[in-house]
Amino acid sequence: MKLKLHWQIIICMVLGTIAGVVFHNLGYENSRIYTFIVLLGDIFIRLLKMIIVPLIFTSIIIGISSIKERSKIGRLGIKTFLYYVGTSLFAIIIGLILANLIQPGIGAATIDQAGTFDTSKLNTSSSILDILKRMIPLNPISSLAKGDILGIIFFAIFFGVMMNFVESNSRANIKNFIQSVYDVIMKMTQVIIKCAPIGVFGLMT
Repeated sequence: MKLKLHWQIIICMVLGTIAGVVFHNLGYENSRIYTFIVLLGDIFIRLLKMIIVPLIFTSIIIGISSIKERSKIGRLGIKTFLYYVGTSLFAIIIGLILANLIQPGIGAATIDQAGTFDTSKLNTSSSILDILKRMIPLNPISSLAKGDILGIIFFAIFFGVMMNFVESNSRANIKNFIQSVYDVIMKMTQVIIKCAPIGVFGLMT
């Protein structure tokens, strides 16, 4: 436990790999121990997913509302949006390149086509303006519940900007509340990250 976190994670990756090989060779994939170890990995992933939405929402509002010069708010909002679009595009490009290079599924057994999804039923965006329209959430609460990140970012930026245009008392009360929530969320994040070695062990296994 005295080792730095990244060394703990690397060690648990190795141990998890070894454990997975052992369980597989011994045919213990249905044992309770194996199920419990895998459960640890699943719990870790769920904890990470649980913390993403409130962390993004509160951190953006705190960041935007803390800007004193209103002229900088618009530029920061645009940079945040461009950063999100840029990283998403980069991830898509990587996925397409790797999919074409590795070609997953080639040589696998024939898959039953009975439940295949009809891609013609997908609603595709016809223009950039349509995409920009969809980034505005009809229901912010629903976006928070569904994890619609782009909608959450838009609403959080808009909310943070408008906080700078309300009365100082109202702004202070709201900001103190969101800051308190953010502090708790950050503490939760730190605890979850400390559990990373255990989660990685379960995932590797």
